[in-house]
Amino acid sequence: MRACLASCLLLLCLVLSARSEPAQLAADGTARMTIVIAQDASAAMRATAEELQGLLGKIAGAKFAVETGEGSHGIVVGTAADFPSLPFPAEFKGGPFGREEY
Repeated sequence: MRACLASCLLLLCLVLSARSEPAQLAADGTARMTIVIAQDASAAMRATAEELQGLLGKIAGAKFAVETGEGSHGIVVGTAADFPSLPFPAEFKGGPFGREEY
């Protein structure tokens, strides 16, 4: 579960870095972004999104919503294959360290 959460946070960083303006997750006790999962997300991915929701809530003092979407906005939780419309390619080379390239 922690590896999945770490992957999700990495995906969040990639999505946020693709944006040109600064991203604000929460302010004044209000969430500014939602947590987005794929429509057909697995139970494990949904549980990961809920865990992230709880952690961000504790950190920011805000209630983060979990919703389904295409991954073009919000805090995206899932694999790159779950969101084919991402604004960047998510391709990894083969070999034993291929996944470590991100």
